[in-house]
Amino acid sequence: MAMVVKPHVNVLVLRGPQMYADTIVVASKDSSTISTSLYAGPADFSITCADGSEASGAFITDLFTIGNITLRTQMGLAYNTSTTTGILGLGYTSFEASGPYLIYPTILDLLVSSNSIPTSAYSLYLDELSSSTGSILLGGIDTAKFYGNLTIIPTVFKSYPNGTTLFTQFAVPLMERSITAQSGSTTHLPMPAEPVTLDAGTTISYLPASLTTPLFAFLGAIDDTPSSGDVFIDCQLLHTAPNITINFHFTTSSTPTIKVLLRELIFDFGKPGFKPPENYQLPQDLPFSNPCEFGIQTGVEGGYLLGNTFLRSAYAVFYLDANEVGLAQARFGQGEQGRLTEFESGEAGIASVTGVPVTSTSEASTVSSSDVESVTGCVTSFGGASASASGSGCATGALPPATRKGKSGAVLMSRRSRWEYVCTSIVIIAGTMLGGGLIMV
Repeated sequence: MAMVVKPHVNVLVLRGPQMYADTIVVASKDSSTISTSLYAGPADFSITCADGSEASGAFITDLFTIGNITLRTQMGLAYNTSTTTGILGLGYTSFEASGPYLIYPTILDLLVSSNSIPTSAYSLYLDELSSSTGSILLGGIDTAKFYGNLTIIPTVFKSYPNGTTLFTQFAVPLMERSITAQSGSTTHLPMPAEPVTLDAGTTISYLPASLTTPLFAFLGAIDDTPSSGDVFIDCQLLHTAPNITINFHFTTSSTPTIKVLLRELIFDFGKPGFKPPENYQLPQDLPFSNPCEFGIQTGVEGGYLLGNTFLRSAYAVFYLDANEVGLAQARFGQGEQGRLTEFESGEAGIASVTGVPVTSTSEASTVSSSDVESVTGCVTSFGGASASASGSGCATGALPPATRKGKSGAVLMSRRSRWEYVCTSIVIIAGTMLGGGLIMV
């Protein structure tokens, strides 16, 4: 048995993500208001991310409701925290903040064991930077939201000195990178395959210097991360070079898996959602008069991340039981529910499903939401709810202290003969992607 929940939610994406698997709730000033909560035991939790954000408190059990599904689950109650938003962990149990001595079922585990979804799999569709919403589909894939076939990529396990291995993050091998200029010519940046973590909780992406150094030079970007924590780029490129793409290859194929348009990587300080804090100081010696922030920075070895500046251009499927990720070029502007394919219980891996055909070689990376044909399917109207997201990059040591706003939503897949849509008010932090437990603030 399963059900569909289709809330329309806004997601605030924090730059300092949550790498653990827990769900955390922030304690109110009067903790007696949490009347149904019971302490799970004497163990405390403490989480610190590289950007300085932190949360600490005690583990509790409480009721968690999404749509008409109510689960009793363990979560963290944060008495001390630098954020006011909660975390919904949908990642590997091995990344729970409780450590190896207090492993407990995650929200995803409980949704599967209660037959609310068939297996521990979900899809992420953030949509383009200018979009106000996106979606998370639990237990299924929406084939109207991407082009071509999903590329199935095994995730990379973590090795420990004692010889044991463990899957902890959605890390995949990045095989090759290339840049396609406005003229259409492509420059390849050959280098050894590097593991990168897909992290919906990180707004920007952190990549090897072997990619960022020639990329910054090609675009005329200025790396000011030692001072301001940002990389700056001329906003005029949004108008003079809109078709430049950064291409990411996750297989040995010469065809890029995902192409990211330059416009998806540039944050215009003059637009709502990207205005810097009041005390933010732009560098005085920038070589352009209209600076924007660039959504790629140089990361540290072992901590490379592909955040939302990459994931907006990808339709991403995460299957924890099979340790697989599926990626395809996102089809922008498909906010409504389209064509749903449900995971089956016990599936060995992500099924080979096909999205919308690509009618030209450039379509998948250059079309806007107004250029694509309509797709028939189950389309609904949604109610309102708000949420937040954060992710798994805490251990990288590469995340500067800043935030940028993005948006997304959540969907729960169902097997019912008719679709049911329920307004929900949920709080999602990007630990959704790489954390495992449930932590609400």
